[in-house]
Amino acid sequence: MRVFAALSAVAVIAGAVVMGAGNATAAPGSWTQTDVNNATTAGVNYIDSQCALNPDGHCGSSFPFSETGMALVAYSVEQGGVGGFANMPPAHQAHVKAAIHYLLVNQAVDGSWADFGFYQTYSTGIDLGGLSAFTTVDPGVPAAIASARNFLINLDWQGPPREVCSSAQFGAGNDYCGGWNYDPGLLRSDESNTGFAMFGLFLTGGIPASIAAVNIGWQNNIQELTATNPQYSVRNDGGGDYLPGVAGPPFFFPPFSSNANDSGSMLFGYAYDSVPSADPRVQAGLKFGQDVLDTYEKSLPATRTGIYHDGANEDGSCVVGAALCDWHDTGDGGYHYGLFALTKGLGEYIPPVLSDPNNWYAKVVDLLITQQNVNGSWPDDGRDDGSQLMATAFAVSALGLVAVEQPISNATGLPFSATEGQNACGNVATFNDADNKAVAGDYSATIDWGDGSSSPGTVSGSNGRFTVSGCHTYSEEGKYTIKVTITDVDNSGNTATTSSTATVADAALTSSCTMPPVITTTFVGSTAEFTDGSSTGTLSDFSATISWGDTTSSMGTIVGGPGLLPYDVSGSHNYSTTGTFTVTTTIKDVGGSQTVATCHVFVAGFPTANGGTFVIGDLEAGLGNHVTWWSSQWAKINQMSGGPAPSSMKGFAGFEDMPLPSPIPPLTKLCGMTWTTDTGNSSPP
Repeated sequence: MRVFAALSAVAVIAGAVVMGAGNATAAPGSWTQTDVNNATTAGVNYIDSQCALNPDGHCGSSFPFSETGMALVAYSVEQGGVGGFANMPPAHQAHVKAAIHYLLVNQAVDGSWADFGFYQTYSTGIDLGGLSAFTTVDPGVPAAIASARNFLINLDWQGPPREVCSSAQFGAGNDYCGGWNYDPGLLRSDESNTGFAMFGLFLTGGIPASIAAVNIGWQNNIQELTATNPQYSVRNDGGGDYLPGVAGPPFFFPPFSSNANDSGSMLFGYAYDSVPSADPRVQAGLKFGQDVLDTYEKSLPATRTGIYHDGANEDGSCVVGAALCDWHDTGDGGYHYGLFALTKGLGEYIPPVLSDPNNWYAKVVDLLITQQNVNGSWPDDGRDDGSQLMATAFAVSALGLVAVEQPISNATGLPFSATEGQNACGNVATFNDADNKAVAGDYSATIDWGDGSSSPGTVSGSNGRFTVSGCHTYSEEGKYTIKVTITDVDNSGNTATTSSTATVADAALTSSCTMPPVITTTFVGSTAEFTDGSSTGTLSDFSATISWGDTTSSMGTIVGGPGLLPYDVSGSHNYSTTGTFTVTTTIKDVGGSQTVATCHVFVAGFPTANGGTFVIGDLEAGLGNHVTWWSSQWAKINQMSGGPAPSSMKGFAGFEDMPLPSPIPPLTKLCGMTWTTDTGNSSPP
């Protein structure tokens, strides 16, 4: 995310530095990130020294509200965006809290701040920008922001229904409104105040769509571009004016024609109103903005003031003051204000590259670092820089805050838990963006699950705090290394990678008995059925052991599956005696899970050729007792603990009328088998 991102690598150091003197080959592309960090650190230290001078918490001595707001903007470079406040030096934290308190207790009832009772738009826009990075430091900040936004949007904006800007002085209709002026009462717009209003609004929730459409018209009408602005263009250089159709003397002082700071705010105004880079107005503005920087570079070291262009067309750059050069610096100054505005405008459309000598950001860095004072400050340039503190805050912001692409920070992998064969979803990583206005859509993520497969991750979150989540099915239990690659969609070079561990548990097994309650001494068949909780399980994952209840055991044969389909365990066994036995089938998974199916069976003998089975009552089956297994009185003689038998019971299950199959299956599988109901004088079996 490029807009209003902070330098996460800034480290606070004691004292000040002379940046320009430390680089004998000073030029765009020669400065390092360390150079930038040192310059911004020294600048913030200077600003902090000025804030410490005022017991009431305000910063500076010229424009208390505006200087305090811009100081907070510079402090936000040091804290690295929302959430980094705790990492600031304690003294800086105290001064930030005091500055915020000063703004909160001095906010007007209408939501504005106004230095000397006027300049409401200028002060309010700047203070919104300053407070935007410290919304959690003081509980009163969110309400103050809401009130100030209401002032700028509903009370101060110079557009419908307040669009009554027609004036004979300009000789045009009322169609050049749609921006802001110094205060609500002037009933006209100018680009400088429009820029500060949009700066504050954008950083605290964005520009309302209801304003954006009309504001685009305002930006169009202050741009010197004949093809898109035929009514007000007096030149065709693509730059931005202070007001529509400013031609210079005798109507206005020359700097109000196409100039550095208004061209910068025009560009970020287009961007904040969502005008795409392919728009011809944006392309012309980008070319003009880079002409400004090239003119500054060519004019070093003499020209360190705000410049403007009065040529008829866009004609590149030249040395200010040279013959035939149509760039001039005889105006109201604002060198650092202009670089601040251009950095925001160019940065909205062109990624910054510090090492590229042709990149706009490399030029801004060179222009600013080579001018920094020993005490960390920058010298103010005329009226439009405001003060030395304002100039320093503009410079710090241009170097380290506005439009500088910041690396993804605090990327951390998270542990992940799953069960084999089951789809598992969860968070796998977190990361931060120093820009508290970054949204989840600014990033993409890819998850390498560690088992040879990968998938896109889902990025969620807001306010610079994001989480990556995903879903995956592991085919086997174990531990896997998850790697998450996070990428800034606006800058593919801005990436971060995390590593964490996925712990995958073996899926649970469940089983049940499948044996009949009564079997013969020779058993062949199924003993248990089981299911696996893993959708990826196969027969080779399992083994089964059958304990027959008579101190012997054997391996079971498994069929069925795969995955979630049922499996069956079968075996065979010969019992040497009859009676009651407990048969257990233990199924084990190679991953460690196991289940046990328990069957309670009665083993009965088959003494006759046709397979009949004799039974007696359990209460009669004692040592020394006489037993009767065939009699018309069987039900009376054979007492049973489960209650009396039917009176027709004879104690024999016969198959006289139904030949047995071979081999004999479990008794429950023999259709038609019944206890005999022959009369008492019938032939015995």
